[in-house]
Amino acid sequence: MRFFNIDTLGNLDDRSLCILDAVPEGIGAKYSRLARGRTIAADFPANASIRMTPDRTGIKLASLIGNTNSFLIVHRDVKDVIAAEHQRRGDRWPIEYLPFTLVNHKGRPHSADYVLVNPIGVVDCADLAASQIELFEGDRDKVVSIERLVLDPEKLQDAPPLFRIRETPGQYTVDEALAAALQAKGFSNVMLTPIETKA
Repeated sequence: MRFFNIDTLGNLDDRSLCILDAVPEGIGAKYSRLARGRTIAADFPANASIRMTPDRTGIKLASLIGNTNSFLIVHRDVKDVIAAEHQRRGDRWPIEYLPFTLVNHKGRPHSADYVLVNPIGVVDCADLAASQIELFEGDRDKVVSIERLVLDPEKLQDAPPLFRIRETPGQYTVDEALAAALQAKGFSNVMLTPIETKA
């Protein structure tokens, strides 16, 4: 089984694409939960919105909207593929799908077709012996840097289709089955990078 990271910045070479810097309005500092895998659904506004960045000119929307906050922002069609794969395998893992309205530079609604995807919790799946990870005072929840990340397949036998790795909770990892399902749909701006896995 192979695993892949989803690039939440998207294709930075295409300046026509929309890239967001703002966080959802109305949630204050709680936005950090979205980047760390903590539940926020109970505090997420029903009329949530995210504004386009004034000094970014790109307004083209893709299947994934790049952003600088480590959020997974995808079109509803992508969300449906993720949800279907979770359900196909028993829907045992908590995950939040949070809809919002994208607001353009003029303050007008631009699209209501996107959701924030928030897989809850982290999976302890790194092969620490093979990886090169610097920790702050030995605390595995306080990572200083990662030079090399190697996954342990034995720890991933019951992993969800989409999850966060304990040492990198701001990244999103998909397994081979979900990666194939996403690629089969030809979604735009969904860039997957293989993660090294212990042989």
